[in-house]
Amino acid sequence: MGQFTKQFFTSVLGSLTGLILFFALGTGSLFVLLLAAASLEGGPTIKDKSVLVFDLATQISDTERSVTLSQAFPNKKCQRSRCAKLSTRSIKQPKINE
Repeated sequence: MGQFTKQFFTSVLGSLTGLILFFALGTGSLFVLLLAAASLEGGPTIKDKSVLVFDLATQISDTERSVTLSQAFPNKKCQRSRCAKLSTRSIKQPKINE
């Protein structure tokens, strides 16, 4: 019975030591990260009562469009609405290559 209690308490002590070490390192690294982020300067400054205005008349895109719909479907008989239907149908039901 003495061996059991000895192993039990060493196991509990080891687990508690590991948890304390884990939380100490986690809290310390979070503190260092926050300290480093707070010390950064040179960020953008915004004046009081500033207003952000979006001009929705212009087209906003992240990247250049590489292929237009008429380039993707070069068929002359292909009207715009028919090409759109074909492309949405091919997206919804892709062909399976065998």
